[in-house]
This record gives sequence, structure tokens and C-alpha cells, in this order.
Amino acid sequence: MTNLTETDRKLFRGTAAEVLPFMSNEEILASIGCNFNVIRRPAESGGRSYSDCQLWLRDDTQDMLGFFGTKRQIIQPGTFVDYFRSFCTSADKQINFDVIGSYNNGRTLYMGAKLTGNNAAVLSAGGGLNISRPGHSAYIPSEDRTDHWLILTESFGESLRPRVTVLSSELVCTNGLAKRVTECEAKLSHYSAMSADIVHAVLDHAMRQCRAYDRIKERLIETPISMDTARAALRQFFDDEDGKTSTVKRLEQIYASDLIGGQLDTRTANAWRLASAVTEYTSHARVRNEETAFRSQLEGSRARTANSFMQFLEEQFLDTSTLPQLATA
Repeated sequence: MTNLTETDRKLFRGTAAEVLPFMSNEEILASIGCNFNVIRRPAESGGRSYSDCQLWLRDDTQDMLGFFGTKRQIIQPGTFVDYFRSFCTSADKQINFDVIGSYNNGRTLYMGAKLTGNNAAVLSAGGGLNISRPGHSAYIPSEDRTDHWLILTESFGESLRPRVTVLSSELVCTNGLAKRVTECEAKLSHYSAMSADIVHAVLDHAMRQCRAYDRIKERLIETPISMDTARAALRQFFDDEDGKTSTVKRLEQIYASDLIGGQLDTRTANAWRLASAVTEYTSHARVRNEETAFRSQLEGSRARTANSFMQFLEEQFLDTSTLPQLATA
């Protein structure tokens, strides 16, 4: 039985697949073409071997993943799958292992758990399943809802700890905004046992991010602005006083007439419409490669632009002293 919606499948573009409870580690990794082990080989040149520079290779294709010194330990893809399984188990069944994906021929793996939808326990402070019950005070029309995802990312090509990100997706348009949960990343390590305290701390910070996003969204919806104000804000943020760049021209067009879901009352002549125009652009514009675009949206230039613009809107239009804080990306 599938747990992913059509919107989820549109959000996780490129090399990504649904994870079902009965799947083995091998089946999970094979679903994204990453059922390999990492092997280490010394670099060579002109018949000479350099043992202090180790190449990390896929054992199935011999493709290079990265190169490191001798001290960095290999964490196999199957071990990382176990790591995320343990993370979800330690969350007292509040979340499930829902999706897995990769970038750049397996150099980076990411795994995701949905924090919304049917996870009423983890969302209890924000309405839980009542958001889908018409007449309830917490009800939100489906076209105005946001899904939040907890994403754990591991790299075989860079010397990085596991990264934690909350990815918020607007259901009407799959516009995404990704925020790093940096407060807890230093506690995550492949070399120590997964503890319930660490998992719950990560979940707590992640849910704070979700609630902060939802509150800021609500305040932006409540903030009316004119087309002239929206145009001025775009030109100021993108440092284009006369609106001559293709980016600003396209964003003005999206705001004025092309916004997905622009017919909704919550996206009519307000600051949320302007925020949505930018996240639509960073999520869907100039996509030549789905996998590369999603990576950028999650942790690259697209994420940085969307987050910086959201912060800009908060500073320009909202009383930030009364708002919960979204962590920097």
C-alpha cells in the first residue's frame, strides 16, 4: 500500500523512490540504482601509488564517489539505511521511512519521513488530523495545506556529517522551501548508537521549524500588498532597479498572472502571493535536469534564494519580534 501522494511524487524529482515497510535494505537501495558497497583504493599516477590519497569507488561500476585521506571511515549505503530505520523506530512510530533518493550517481543519498499527513501525534500542536475535518476550528482546505518533510542526507563525496533538513511543500503547486535543522546536526554521528533523546531533539527542532513556517505563512496571507509594492520588492531584493533582468521580468509575470494557485483567496494581492511567486520560480523554473534542480532546491542556490527572500519579506512587511524564528538554510 502506497503512502505517497501524487504531490509527493512531483516533489521528489529525479532519482527517488518510495520506501515500503516490507522492503529489505538491498531492495530499497536497488530502487534508486544504489545497491552498492564503497571500496577504497589508493590513487595512482604513472605507475606510482599514493596511499595517503584514497579513492572511494562503487564496487558495482568502479565509478568514483570521492577521494579522502586515510582517516575517514567508510559508512556503507546499507549502514546509512539502517541508521535512518533506527531513527524512525526511535521516534516512537511518529514518523515512517517514506522515501529515498540520490544525487550524482550515488555520491549523495537522502532519506525522508513525512511530518504531516497521517502523523497526527507529531502534529498535535498544529491541529493534527483535524485539518482535514470541515467545520473543525483547525480545518484547512486541501489546496491551502502545506506538507512538511524531515530529510536526512549523507555524502560519499564530501567530508560531511549527516545533514538534517525540513522541506515544506505547498500542495497546490509543489513549491518547496528547505531549511537546515542545524541545532541538532552536531549530535548525529555514524559512530555512536542512535538514542531516543537525540531523535526526539531532532524531531522537536524540526516541528518548531514547521510551526514557524506555518505561522509566517499565515501572517503573509494577512498582509495585503499592491502590484506596485510587489514589483518594488522584487526589484529591491534582486538589485534590479529598472526590472530589466530576465529573472525579475519572469517573477513579475508570475506574480501578476501566472502563479499556480493564484486564484485562491489566500494568494490574492498579499505578501504570501509574492512569496509563492519566488518559491514557484526556485522550484520549477529553468529545470534542465530534475535531479540537479531538486538538489539545488534542497541544499543549493535555489534553497538560498528562497530562504533569503522569505527573510526579506519578514523584514519588509512583518513585525519580526512577534514571529517564531526560521533557522537559516
